Amino acid sequence: MSRYLMMIEVSQKQAFIFRNKRLANNIYASHLIQYITSEKCFQRIAQQEFEKGSIVYNGGGHTVLEFSSRGDAAAFSKKLTKHVMQQFRGLEVFVKIYEYNEALTPEENEKELTKRLEEKKARRKASFCQQKFGIEAMGSGEKETDLAEIYKIEEKSMTTQTPIEKKIQALLENYSLVHKFEDLGGSKGDANFIAVVHIDGNLMGKRVGQLAESVNGNRTEKAEKGWEDYKEAKRKFSECIDWDFKKAYYNMLKSVTEQIDNGMLPEKLSLKQREGKYSLPIRDIILAGDDVCFVTEGRIGVACAAAYLKSIWEQVNEVDKRNYSACAGVAIVHQKYPFYRAYELAEELCSNAKKMIAQLDTQASANVCAIDWHIEYGEMENGLSQIRRQYQNREGARLEMRPYIVCGDAALLEKEKIRRYGHFQKFIACMQKQELAARGKLKSMRTVLKDEEKAGVNYLKSNLLEDMAWQARECYELKEKDQSEKLFYQTFDGEKRNMLFDAIELADTYITW
Repeated sequence: MSRYLMMIEVSQKQAFIFRNKRLANNIYASHLIQYITSEKCFQRIAQQEFEKGSIVYNGGGHTVLEFSSRGDAAAFSKKLTKHVMQQFRGLEVFVKIYEYNEALTPEENEKELTKRLEEKKARRKASFCQQKFGIEAMGSGEKETDLAEIYKIEEKSMTTQTPIEKKIQALLENYSLVHKFEDLGGSKGDANFIAVVHIDGNLMGKRVGQLAESVNGNRTEKAEKGWEDYKEAKRKFSECIDWDFKKAYYNMLKSVTEQIDNGMLPEKLSLKQREGKYSLPIRDIILAGDDVCFVTEGRIGVACAAAYLKSIWEQVNEVDKRNYSACAGVAIVHQKYPFYRAYELAEELCSNAKKMIAQLDTQASANVCAIDWHIEYGEMENGLSQIRRQYQNREGARLEMRPYIVCGDAALLEKEKIRRYGHFQKFIACMQKQELAARGKLKSMRTVLKDEEKAGVNYLKSNLLEDMAWQARECYELKEKDQSEKLFYQTFDGEKRNMLFDAIELADTYITW
């Protein structure tokens, strides 16, 4: 039997989603991308052709379909790409059709299809992207309102919600979903920050490869059975990933709503009320498998990201029976800061957390969740590496302890005893609760720590702040609690890092529960 595989990839997704400074349009763009690779969309724009094919799986940034003839596949591709080109200006879609080779395993066929799609992308030929011609009416905001208008047109045909999506919707019925950054709970002149959180699963590609090895898809099996088993396993695996990562988001939301209901967040944030409902200080933008992005009021971003990581660590994929690990990057920026730049910074922070745990152990990425963050005060530096060059003292020691390990395998945690989020969380909570130092002294301390270590020790003594250093040693479970002359400790990567700076810097921009 002839078999033709089609791979669809939406390119430049982030640029399409985050090109607009309005939160509402970021959300619309994300939903539209998910929609155009959904079964509901395929049925709507090419029902006759789609009925002759089927979806193999949707995940990992790709959608793979199967057709029995090249003609049916080509006809479907033509209708899909035409619809995207006409309706979604600025969005690129690449499609590649490949005849299944019975001499290869299912995994090898998929790799060959992916390879050919990448070659097509590299040539940048036949990418479908509607650009402006310079003659369109700009009106009062074509750049701002187009997506909202398109969304309203397409909304009735959006993908049917999955059970976990319905569960999330039910949880949020008693809260008002925000469409503007200023409604997240910040207040002018005080805490006017938002937190952009990017979360990405660790080594998911490797797990897919290991899944393929466990399926009867080798050359000793009948080709038909091998492909059907492989296809079913990939589909279920992708569905489980989507379910589990959304369940982690649900669990995190539940913890936030509980703090709204008990009055803690309404007291600390400037949450608005509409028709008796509090505005939710968090809004999802991307929930696509293990690729997650949401935005929160600036002071709860780190806590929300950590809560998400703890939840995803507890989930177990029903197909390969393994739990997940992921990393988070949190960019805390002013509401007016360019949103795309904030997202790029969050991605870099997430990658930096992945790099840290990779240094810990070659297998650590599959067994550890880590978090990194940065508060951007408007410096607009060119990337995280340039930003972090400023985070060292005159002796070359690092000021920041982050990234931190949030959760993971006990044996791997034992290798790095200092850089744990739980230690940081205890210390900053202690510092805020006991008011170990006045705000002015803390700000001065940030500057002093950039000098030599001895200068920091002298500052603590002269300002009667030695208790703060002692509390830090206690929270970080350091054996040298009696060594008041020591503020920097060596971590597993060989760097000397400060135990005070992270909490001092984040003190005014951190709420946890």
